[in-house]
Amino acid sequence: MPPGPRARAPRSGGRPPRCCSCSRAAAPGWTGWRETVESQGLVYPVTVQPDGTERPYWNEHAYYALTAAEVDQLEAATEQLHGMCLEAARHLATGAMGDLGLPEG
Repeated sequence: MPPGPRARAPRSGGRPPRCCSCSRAAAPGWTGWRETVESQGLVYPVTVQPDGTERPYWNEHAYYALTAAEVDQLEAATEQLHGMCLEAARHLATGAMGDLGLPEG
């Protein structure tokens, strides 16, 4: 599947990144996935191409199998990133960088 305007090109051969030993596995897909995610409020389950064809936002026919250690590593990195985002928001809320072009209120 070709990358969209904000997506990365897939790694050659569908290989996982070198930072982990996870494996990519084929899956039968999730019947009714589009209807389910749309009913939950997702507004971009597919990208409409200029010719009118639709390309799914993600691939329902594959997944990465992770070890418990890899899940722990991802959770730790996510928590660290979340903390950095909160700190950045706190800094911006002080006004130290001006009003950022936002209206008052």
